Amino acid sequence: MDGVLRLLKITISLRSDEDLPTALNSILIEDVDREFVTLDPDKGQIRIETDSFAKGRAIMNSYIYWLYTILTTFEELGENVGRKGTA
Repeated sequence: MDGVLRLLKITISLRSDEDLPTALNSILIEDVDREFVTLDPDKGQIRIETDSFAKGRAIMNSYIYWLYTILTTFEELGENVGRKGTA
């Protein structure tokens, strides 16, 4: 990345399904995370490399939460497909 020693390397690998590339492409990497986070929608991976365990853990938890939120939203929208409005 930038020549700094990375003490912690985390790879979050996700089982492929039809929503996975869209979900990963929906995650916006924060400016402060750009040097630490790489998204690879084709492989279904989020890679995190940091110089401290605390920072790596915080970033990992953040991106897991974002992914959970996006996939939950997809699931809820899928359940509402085909329902008629009540208005």
